Amino acid sequence: MASAVVARIAARGQVSIKNICVFATLLVIAILQIGDVLTTNCALQLPGIFESNPVMVLAMRHLGSAWWLPKAWVMMLLLASGVLALRRRPLSNFTFSIALAVTAAFFLVILNNLDNCQSSAPLSDQPVRPRSP
Repeated sequence: MASAVVARIAARGQVSIKNICVFATLLVIAILQIGDVLTTNCALQLPGIFESNPVMVLAMRHLGSAWWLPKAWVMMLLLASGVLALRRRPLSNFTFSIALAVTAAFFLVILNNLDNCQSSAPLSDQPVRPRSP
């Protein structure tokens, strides 16, 4: 569906490379959001790991296992704004920079979650030995 919109706008000559890059960046952010939810769920299963984002803590308290729904809603709004941005010409350098910065931030969040999952899990090639008294 999104590719059809891009193709239709491109056919009218109303799209720039920068606009396509911003839209592609928004799609990458959507994929990173999915990765964030999966890695957050993994990390939160481990002892001593907690959510540090107060908005997500509130969502987890009130929505339980559906805590990711506000993230999905925000992502839908971002993708819709990306489609609308394709119609605007020219797209500002500020918007382009913000899209890249948000992508980098989400990538770092996922790396942090993966680090938490890896550092707290026992190594599979080493036997787990009980502590001696």
